[in-house]
Amino acid sequence: MRRCAIMPWSGWSDQQLWSHLRDNEQGVDHGSRVWLRERLREWGETHSLLDVGCGTGVEYEGIRREGLQTEYVGLDACERAIALARRTYPETRMRRWWVGDAGHLPCADNSFDVVLLRHVLEHLPDFRPAVREALRVACCQVVLIFFWPPGEEQIPRMHEGTHWNRYRLADVLDCLDDECSVRIETAPDLGVNGNFALVGHL
Repeated sequence: MRRCAIMPWSGWSDQQLWSHLRDNEQGVDHGSRVWLRERLREWGETHSLLDVGCGTGVEYEGIRREGLQTEYVGLDACERAIALARRTYPETRMRRWWVGDAGHLPCADNSFDVVLLRHVLEHLPDFRPAVREALRVACCQVVLIFFWPPGEEQIPRMHEGTHWNRYRLADVLDCLDDECSVRIETAPDLGVNGNFALVGHL
């Protein structure tokens, strides 16, 4: 399968995969995750959500805990993360967890009310295919949550490890503006480290 993301976690143990993003800072009560659940309530609980880059299902854990009536589907390029999610949430049907590529979503046009990419853009050599695919698949909202784009002096440092950050805010807005109206929401609602969200309303 084609991979468009940098995946250093391929060598991690199952326990490391499971624990990643589940600590007190990044877990279900992280500001950006709380913010998302509030938006889902605001938009109406009965809808479908595609979580692109879902990992082992932290977002689903929060949605389930709060009893939101959301038809959730998680997609990730890491097969082991998806396998862990399937084992952890046996009450869900297999179709809730898909292995796939953010730049080539295995979905029909307009097949989900909301498409979420939470901290996915930072891991992609080119974010544009993933944003275009999200716009194709969503019929109501596209939600992009990520760090403030770095300044030019930060880009070489940010390329190290798993974060490419090869984008400017204007570039992301250009991808969205032709297709939808865009709202920007920033900290403190979304937590620490400059988290902010772009919400495209289709």
